[in-house]
Amino acid sequence: MIIESFDQLMVICHQTVETGKSQHHDIYLDVLLEKDEKGDYTIPPVHCQRNHIEHSQDLQIQFEDRNGFVDGLGNNFHVAVPTKDFDVYSGNLITYLYTHLKPTLQNGNSRRELWDSNCPDNYLPTDGIVQVVIKSYDTYQTIKEDYDLIDNKNNAQQGKDEIYGAFRAHNIHKSINGYIATGKIGRVLKFCYPHIKPNAFRQVEFYKDELVCLSNLSNYDTAWSFMGKNNSNRPCALAAVILLLKERNREDNIKDFVGRIVNEGQKYHSNPIQYFAEVFKRFDVVYNTMDSTFQKTNLDKFVMTPIERILWETFEIPRVSKQPGGDQIVPRLSYFGGGAQYQFTNPKRIISFYLYMIQKGIENNVSYLTEKTKLVPGTKNTGNERKERIEVFGGFYEKRIKGVMRQELIKSPYDAIIDSIFNDEENGTLEQFL
Repeated sequence: MIIESFDQLMVICHQTVETGKSQHHDIYLDVLLEKDEKGDYTIPPVHCQRNHIEHSQDLQIQFEDRNGFVDGLGNNFHVAVPTKDFDVYSGNLITYLYTHLKPTLQNGNSRRELWDSNCPDNYLPTDGIVQVVIKSYDTYQTIKEDYDLIDNKNNAQQGKDEIYGAFRAHNIHKSINGYIATGKIGRVLKFCYPHIKPNAFRQVEFYKDELVCLSNLSNYDTAWSFMGKNNSNRPCALAAVILLLKERNREDNIKDFVGRIVNEGQKYHSNPIQYFAEVFKRFDVVYNTMDSTFQKTNLDKFVMTPIERILWETFEIPRVSKQPGGDQIVPRLSYFGGGAQYQFTNPKRIISFYLYMIQKGIENNVSYLTEKTKLVPGTKNTGNERKERIEVFGGFYEKRIKGVMRQELIKSPYDAIIDSIFNDEENGTLEQFL
């Protein structure tokens, strides 16, 4: 049978407790993704679950390398059902409460986190159905014993371990700090070194000085930093800074400007609404969704500094999108239209945005009217006209030269800096690192 709802799952949980026998069923993924009014999963992780949120980032690499979901692999889940109430202790402290008959997810938490993160459609099971084993338990110790058997050798942990091994091999493991030191930067390195199949040893070798430099910048990985945990596109932001440090030989002005963005992020986080209320006042807009001036404005009319635009896209657009009606107003306010542009769907575009704004800000961090759009060739009068901010994202546009309309190409900031780094004789060519 296929379990179609949480209530149907609860019926089976009762049966497993009564009979003491495990059951195997198909289940709709939506049931496992269901959340309560607080935003917590209706089926929470077991007490001994490792940090599945962080490990879901490592899983992204595996899914991308395999071109998405692989049928028959990685679609098994295990649900633990307590036969009674029991607590988990650490010393004299209760650290977890198991409730009679309340199901907990024993296996598959990292996959669930990935699949619940607006990932590409091809990462998901094609029919939305996975398999689940439902088993009853009398103690938390037996839940832990089975968890260890199920999760004994999880490939999602190998990425960061390999990267940390590369840190040690290149003798920088004692010189790096913060988030970078965890080794959980597989996607960052892949974005910075895109031409060949990833190899942590060579990637770290190529960027070791930049990794040490960035990881020693004050507060670079704090919650208020655009490179911190509150940025869902954190790997893209980190990659942009690393690429700039590499291309410009770790110049002080880059480090200083990145520090200014981080400091401004702290000001923003102390009072987000007040922060942007002051910004919008600059171009005579009241920052309130109910105000007519706000309802009439759009990104084309924004007068912001590069730093403010980074904070706007990194933190404020995601915050606004979660407000009532946010999904309707965000497209006219964001460089990315729909707002959330996750790093495994279009990383080049996101990295280009950060590169462009950081470079523009280093040159002169003053407020300016948003970059104009250009019509994408071939879309005029098609009923699906598309315009692009070529300066920010690169692309083709049409230009009349001596009376003849020609297509011109401007490289994206990402493509331009990759070409610069790997064709720079001082840095060495890519072939040296193959």
